[in-house]
Amino acid sequence: MAQMRVGSVGGSQDRTGLRITVSPSPQDEPLSFYTQDVQGLQSLLGEYRRLKELSETFIPSSPSQTYSWLAPYASEHTLPIITSVPPDLRVLHQPLHERLSPASAGSPGDDTHDILLLRDDWVRTQAREQTRKGRAQLNIRVGTFNVNGQTPSQDLVSWVRGTSDYTGSHLIPPLEELSPFSILDNEKDPLESSTNSSLSTVDTPPIASTSTAVSVAPKELPDILVLGFQELDLSTEALIYSTSTVREDAWCTAVFAALGEHQSEYTKLASKQLVGILIVVIVRKAIAHRFADVRTSVAGVGIMGGSGDDASESGGTVFTFVNSHLAAFDEMVDKRNSDFADLAKRLTFGLESGVTIWESDVVFWMGDLNYRVDQPDGDVRELLFEADQHRWARKKNLNALMAYDQLRNAMQSGQAFDHFSEHPITHPPSYRYSPGVLTDSLGYDIKRKPAWTDRILNLVGPAVMLKQHTYTSHAQITMSDHRPVSADFTLEVDIYNEKARLTTARSLYRQLQGLDLESRKVGVEPEEVSIGNVRYKQRITRTVRLRNDGKNPCVFRFVPPTPEGDISPPWLTLQPVTGILLPYQPLDVTLTINVDESTPHYMRDLDCTLVLHTGPGLGKDRFIVVQGDYQPSCIGIPLVTLTALPGPIRTTWGQSNSKQNLNAPREVMRLVNWMMDNRLIEAFTELEEETTGYDEEASVSELTSSLRASSLKSPEPSTSSTSPTTSSIMTSPASASTLSTAGSVPASVMKIPPAPAPTLEDAASAVRECLDTNTAFPSGLPPQAYGMILLELLDNLVPEHVEIDNVYSREEAFEVLDAFPIVNVNVWISVTAFLHYIVQQEEDKARMIAAVLAPVVLRDSPATIVEKRRFVRYFIEA
Repeated sequence: MAQMRVGSVGGSQDRTGLRITVSPSPQDEPLSFYTQDVQGLQSLLGEYRRLKELSETFIPSSPSQTYSWLAPYASEHTLPIITSVPPDLRVLHQPLHERLSPASAGSPGDDTHDILLLRDDWVRTQAREQTRKGRAQLNIRVGTFNVNGQTPSQDLVSWVRGTSDYTGSHLIPPLEELSPFSILDNEKDPLESSTNSSLSTVDTPPIASTSTAVSVAPKELPDILVLGFQELDLSTEALIYSTSTVREDAWCTAVFAALGEHQSEYTKLASKQLVGILIVVIVRKAIAHRFADVRTSVAGVGIMGGSGDDASESGGTVFTFVNSHLAAFDEMVDKRNSDFADLAKRLTFGLESGVTIWESDVVFWMGDLNYRVDQPDGDVRELLFEADQHRWARKKNLNALMAYDQLRNAMQSGQAFDHFSEHPITHPPSYRYSPGVLTDSLGYDIKRKPAWTDRILNLVGPAVMLKQHTYTSHAQITMSDHRPVSADFTLEVDIYNEKARLTTARSLYRQLQGLDLESRKVGVEPEEVSIGNVRYKQRITRTVRLRNDGKNPCVFRFVPPTPEGDISPPWLTLQPVTGILLPYQPLDVTLTINVDESTPHYMRDLDCTLVLHTGPGLGKDRFIVVQGDYQPSCIGIPLVTLTALPGPIRTTWGQSNSKQNLNAPREVMRLVNWMMDNRLIEAFTELEEETTGYDEEASVSELTSSLRASSLKSPEPSTSSTSPTTSSIMTSPASASTLSTAGSVPASVMKIPPAPAPTLEDAASAVRECLDTNTAFPSGLPPQAYGMILLELLDNLVPEHVEIDNVYSREEAFEVLDAFPIVNVNVWISVTAFLHYIVQQEEDKARMIAAVLAPVVLRDSPATIVEKRRFVRYFIEA
């Protein structure tokens, strides 16, 4: 075996040389070759490639001799990317520039490795795009159900079809025919009647979209139905050894019965069972022939655990479905994370192929994942009951609980299911219900804390587009202590010819010949980027054009100025960060500047230098200077700092107050006084109706998140008796309409297209600008904008070290204020006094206001959800 080391020789010599040391074996004396003729060496390597290609052309049957050290210089590099097996999804979800070798200014890293990686990614992407003939849509319905050892005794139509309002007959056989005793005598395949029907001659699969889980028309039934069952059989025999398909047959019969008059249109494509775990894939007969190379795999985790999945390829697109049952009980979260890691390694499709579940275009993972909610049992039930009784609390309380969901936290921390996505949950916990008398008012078992144990996740690659329409549980199916859960998706897949893709990939490889040669002719325009004045949350974009003026392609990447640094500051993002420059072709890099809450106030100096490296070789790093002037804003600045300023932050930032500091920031007091002056004391009833059904993303500041997604509300004509209502400031998103200006000329008369509707963020920006410059608030802004900015100023108002978990009276709550900094105390008293005034007029709104304010002012407090809200209510309730 030969080994080689390559080094450069310098020192007192005028020219750089190249020394190659070859070691035939550890016992043999190494041979060294040295040359200063780099151009001649390039010619030698070029001749080697030419002769190697000729030998393979005229003697295709003889194996070609290769040397590993010549791999970067040799002919085409055959890689898995030009096979039908997709790359690992987990790798693809990692940004391309993070997969490159470490590099910084003056230190290029491993150019050989980086060139191969960038080349392969570019060829893979371009080959698929250039050979795409179109896109096809598939409707997929995924379901999971822990049946608790039960046989089907209820109609499954709501779970299988998403509706119980169809006119077909309920074809599920009577319960006694499906009992464990009678079904043993029934050897008939439950799918036999449907699989004998002739296949449809339709060439294109039906395209449909499912928008809700309760109103799916028969013509919008899914193209693919994938159902995962857990605890299919809890008998002792099944735990030890079982090959019976009795339970599988029973549930397949019930599923096809739920399809009603459409059951003859479907066929079972595949199924797999391991003890109590079963996964079934059912497809429309009209498209069944499009699925090839169907594979299954199983892996056990403990005596009850297991997983089954199915990968199906349609038009070069690979789908993988995984059904699993992870460890139970609240405290076993680490075991659940370990179970996932174990399954992620062990689930492969056969030892020979070695294909893993991750080598797919999309992965759906369903099952009883058993993750719980890290909140006290009583608090969970209290919040669920409140959500059941009050419209405003339905999504707010569910989102608050989901912030403590073990699965969500494991996904965010990367401990399990990292890179997976899950649709926002809007249904009640699916576990644990009880048919007995020991239940709470919502039907949950009093011995088990309610939790969202039954989940459906997805991991999508760049080659497909996935849109989720529904994610819900089905409370009407009560045969188990779990409620079944379903999700509807529309998946867009590429239509292309595999042979054409491979041919195109080879052609693209040839286009990149010479990529390994050093390039010095890369231009950058401009090298100095001015972004002007930038305000808080004002998104600005600039473009830098790269141009390769050489005859060979080259790679580029932005690198950090120092080995420990970042490529760019938090207020600046680049797209793309790395890539390939073809000869004589320009490429635009977009610079996006946005100073928001993710940028600490001490890092808002808009001045940085970007380092552009082109490879291979050390080359000459190019430097791009980005400069701008940040217009200081009060948002994100410590309250005590604001009180020390002699005036508005825009004109006095960095100055010290020659007089005594203010007791509280002038910005907070302006907002509170504005609300008091407008006497915002009207009822909430009408505004509660406006909020019905609005989407609210789960976040620490829930109200702020929902308001940002809303449109502005048209202001009413200003009169002495008309003022915004209190609830609209703190609790209600604006309705979707545009701002109007009195006396303006209609757009239709001016013959110009109407301007886009201003968003609530636009209005909030106007309020923020008035606070920063100490100018008057403009008329006509919706009150929600003022509430939004107030919440931004109050973010994490209560210090983390302040303990509120043992506060059970108003007197104890006021004693806690002694631990606040004096400025925080003044702000807290001012804001809660105003809210107390509101609640005196509308007592039933205290819980609503507390639910909005508590997660903002107590963001980092370790107290529970109920404890945080209770602490706020001690100050605002009468």
